[in-house]
Amino acid sequence: MVKILKKTGDIAKITMLIVGAVIGAGFASGREIAEMLYSSGAAAYHTVIAITLCVAIICILIMWLGKRILPKNVSDFHVAIFKKSAPIIDIMVLANCFIVLSAMVAGLSGVAMSIGVVGYVIVPLACVIAVFAVLKKDISRVIKVNLIIMPVIIAIIIIVALPNAIGNGGVLTGRLRLIPSLIYVGMNLILTVGALIRAYDIEFKVMIIGAILAGIIIGGLVWVMLAAISANPSVAETPMPLFALAMGSGWLTNALRISMMLSIFTSVVILLQTIVDWLQGIIKNRFFAAAIIIVLAFLFSLIGFTNIVAWFYPIAGVFGIVYLAWLCGYGMIIKAKNNREMKPTN
Repeated sequence: MVKILKKTGDIAKITMLIVGAVIGAGFASGREIAEMLYSSGAAAYHTVIAITLCVAIICILIMWLGKRILPKNVSDFHVAIFKKSAPIIDIMVLANCFIVLSAMVAGLSGVAMSIGVVGYVIVPLACVIAVFAVLKKDISRVIKVNLIIMPVIIAIIIIVALPNAIGNGGVLTGRLRLIPSLIYVGMNLILTVGALIRAYDIEFKVMIIGAILAGIIIGGLVWVMLAAISANPSVAETPMPLFALAMGSGWLTNALRISMMLSIFTSVVILLQTIVDWLQGIIKNRFFAAAIIIVLAFLFSLIGFTNIVAWFYPIAGVFGIVYLAWLCGYGMIIKAKNNREMKPTN
């Protein structure tokens, strides 16, 4: 019984770690979905299925490589896979993390300021807590927090979007939008690498189940938001489509504000942890490194949440496709090599 409970707990940890890395300000607001996957309703079920499969398969690959390499941080992981090109890859991955981190801070600022004077206290306080959260080098705190926070965020998104999706019959018409789907997956999953490669103390079979469940949850949320936006095309033009869908319901709007702030916080901690781990080779003091990154992210966030998502997310997605394709190629080479070594010789 104890063993079953432990495995169940580990599955939940992996599932929510992946979901928590993907669901940030862009996802929880609906802006990311509207910008990257919705175009006059031209999204089909195939798009959702493609995203679900890609999330599950790539996360399994990343964790499998992490168990083989046992890296201390992203830099170690890249050295093992990209060899001499590792420093360039480091910079590009960390730039992606920084861009999304800045979008999280911008989204947090936007939501907090809409609350009023209290928002001016929430933003700096959340940033300070995030800085202290990464002082511990492992990701156990993030995992524990995600187990509590993520089910709440998922429930709020469903409560807001599902009635609109059902009102439309939940129908997604159109064609498979493969390129936008790959860009979307590439942009998001590259952000999970820093966390997933360090979860190697969990049994691999458990990792597989967790990744599959995470893919299903993310795919399901993408479907419900796409269907809701398709039923209300005008909200796709708003900065935060889910808030537009909740318009007129005070408690739903407030629930979304809470959801946004919680999802942003978990994403900020994961992204900040990844960047700070890499910076340890340059700046030894973790608090100082985290504080510098948060300040820089705040300055970059002044570009604006909507502008960061529209201008920089697609670029991050293209790099993510190339990066993840390389990981897939490397994984196939390693697997083929292992098969040759295990094959008996006559």
